[in-house]
Amino acid sequence: MMVGMRSDTNLKVFKLGPSGSFDELSTEKLITQFSLFDVLAFFSLKQKRMYIWIGKKASPAIKSHIPEIRELFTNSYPDLRILRTFTIESGNEPSEFLTLIGITESEIEDHLNELDTRVLPAMAEINRLKTKASKQFVSENFESAISLSKKVIDIAKEIDDESLEMNEEIFVNEAELQLQRKKQVKDIEEEAKKLTEVFNDLVKLENFEAAHEVVDEFKRNHSRFPGFNEIPKVHKLLLKDENLIHNLILTKEKLKSQLFDLDKEIGGLLENNHIEMVKIEIAKIEERKEKFGDDSTMLTNLLEIKGKYQAKAEQIIKQLTDLSKEALQSLVNDDILNAIQVYEDIVSRLEIYCKE
Repeated sequence: MMVGMRSDTNLKVFKLGPSGSFDELSTEKLITQFSLFDVLAFFSLKQKRMYIWIGKKASPAIKSHIPEIRELFTNSYPDLRILRTFTIESGNEPSEFLTLIGITESEIEDHLNELDTRVLPAMAEINRLKTKASKQFVSENFESAISLSKKVIDIAKEIDDESLEMNEEIFVNEAELQLQRKKQVKDIEEEAKKLTEVFNDLVKLENFEAAHEVVDEFKRNHSRFPGFNEIPKVHKLLLKDENLIHNLILTKEKLKSQLFDLDKEIGGLLENNHIEMVKIEIAKIEERKEKFGDDSTMLTNLLEIKGKYQAKAEQIIKQLTDLSKEALQSLVNDDILNAIQVYEDIVSRLEIYCKE
């Protein structure tokens, strides 16, 4: 029989994968199943013993499953009952294990040394590529990082290092996600830049509600994007909107105060016939009415003030109309003195009404 070849049906061999799964291997040319990077499980059907053999370059990801390997194996192969488990480091194979597999210690050592000699240049290249890929990732040059990592994957396949291959695939997936995110961030930044110009133009036109709505819609579209608020151009636009809202609130409070004061004083002002003064104050508030927003109380208050003003204005117009008729009638009756007195009364009243 050739070295490492056997046909014993007492033995089953499995390879432990990086995810904790098992793949059953052929027992033909058994020596070729030994690898620098693998963890192998040898199960004796007669003795119901499992020998866990650990390659000297096995990755931490694979070795992390060894403490629970018995449970993992039983879950995968419930018909194969394990009575005892033994863990073997490469180079420390006990005699009963060697007898079970029918291979000598020197045969395993020679095979692994040959693999090591063949793999050594590849490992140097792998380390170089992995170091460079990590630097590119940190520098956010994700496309370059992905390209370098895929070269590592190709080498890992050549040397049959399944664990390294899986780890690099995880790295590539993460780099691809970061690359996609980087592109999305760039798109959001471009949109934020354009909307900032729109926002500024609307503020200059004092169309504050529209300016706020621009930002509000932007937030609705992208607020679920991770780190949205921390994107520099976005953060700057959101601050502008916050300042606008703050200023609108302050302006609104000031208008509320003016309305309150005018409402409190309007009775006395109208009683003293300061109609023009009230008119001017109402006009000032009217000019800024859009800043009331949806505050129905402020709108109602303003309407009440305008109603009082209008009622007083109509009263004054009636009084002046009556006085004008009286003056005209005095002229018709040749009562010039009374006509002059009435017109002087009208002028005097107008001076009071028009006083600012």
